[in-house]
Amino acid sequence: MKLIVLTSNKTSRSIIRFEEEAKKRKIKVEIFNYRDISFTIKWKDIYFSSKNKKISFKSAIVRSGRPQLYDVREIKIHDLLLKYFYENDIFFTNKNFLKDNYLISNKIVQYLTLSKYTKRLINPTFYFETKEELLYNLEYIQYPIIIKPIDWSKWTWIEKINNEKELIEMFKYLEVNNFVFQKYIPNNWDVRILYIWGKYIWSMMRSWQNNNIVNNFSKWGKVEKYKLKNSIKKELDILVKRLNIDYVWIDIIIDKNNFYILEINRNPWFEWFELCTNINVAWKVIDFMLWFK
Repeated sequence: MKLIVLTSNKTSRSIIRFEEEAKKRKIKVEIFNYRDISFTIKWKDIYFSSKNKKISFKSAIVRSGRPQLYDVREIKIHDLLLKYFYENDIFFTNKNFLKDNYLISNKIVQYLTLSKYTKRLINPTFYFETKEELLYNLEYIQYPIIIKPIDWSKWTWIEKINNEKELIEMFKYLEVNNFVFQKYIPNNWDVRILYIWGKYIWSMMRSWQNNNIVNNFSKWGKVEKYKLKNSIKKELDILVKRLNIDYVWIDIIIDKNNFYILEINRNPWFEWFELCTNINVAWKVIDFMLWFK
């Protein structure tokens, strides 16, 4: 068995964990950065290589190419590989989900996609194409609100806006159509839930520290193991089944007796999840790939 991992960052801890667990079990592992992959077309056949070495695919753990403009080539190679995998019936992570939902290019598209499967669970979200449209709707905005960039690559930038004056001041120099506006839920923690094989693995709680409303661990947040209520788990199990997604994390925030989905991510970085739950996520993903060999 040979394990192939396609990524934008070979040095990330999650990618290294795949390599560690594969080597423990004497499984050959090859990790490729999208930017290092080239292709050649001969007649009707296409061949992929990295640093002049041919790549042969039977299956692959596929991570997304990064969305920043300077990495457009990564996106193109990522897209070409997926097209090749589908045409040649090559198994890869989240193959069934991506066939119908690949164009989840930003937060707005993700929320629209999720709304097809579950309307109740999405945090009320607003989007304005122009500043004029925003100004026209000011009277309908209830404060405080949270403002987030649409672009996935700016995930650490989140602002809480307390009143109309702050909102108008913020968008004096920013393009309003680069952001989404969401209901502020007064809660200093959220929950990240991991699914592999489309099955619930476990959950971790992420909490804010030092009045920073970004609760990601890399931005000074705190993480700890969390026991998810069975009623929430049942609803998320149904959602994952409807999405037909096999490897994903889901971020939720709990508001009294309700909960809202903040984000789903088909490229889970799981190093902190492993540390706080003592669950060997890297091996579970590899085992999933072995089963589909």
